[in-house]
Amino acid sequence: MFFAYDSARLTPEARIQLEPLGEALRAEPLAGHGFLIAGHTDAAGGRAYNRRLSLARARAVKAHLVETYGIAPERLRVHGWGPARPKDPDAPLSRVNRRVEVSLIAPARSGALRFVLPVADGPCSDLADPRLRTDLDLDDFRAAPTPRPCTE
Repeated sequence: MFFAYDSARLTPEARIQLEPLGEALRAEPLAGHGFLIAGHTDAAGGRAYNRRLSLARARAVKAHLVETYGIAPERLRVHGWGPARPKDPDAPLSRVNRRVEVSLIAPARSGALRFVLPVADGPCSDLADPRLRTDLDLDDFRAAPTPRPCTE
């Protein structure tokens, strides 16, 4: 979801965008999973200010999910990237850089966070990871994809 310039307030459009996410997080298949809510800003303004603003955006989304959909707060982690990870690096002041992104996370053996792929029916099914074929912009946080059992 995107934000207005210099604002951490959820817009009516953002609340609409959060509805399917809130419903999905309440659903049984996702009930045991944690999520990273990451705030971003454009490049206008100072880095420290933008880090605080991006964190405020992430916290606003978390608060909305907790208050409106009853999501347990301990399932949601927030982080503010500021302008460090623009959606459109060629246009650092673009409004598309003022956003919050939500990603599924799971603890890795080392305690770091990693992305989780759905488990296939069999360990070596022919379900291919689309990230290996096409850049889908799914890995905004530069985490390594979880290896599939047949590739380990």
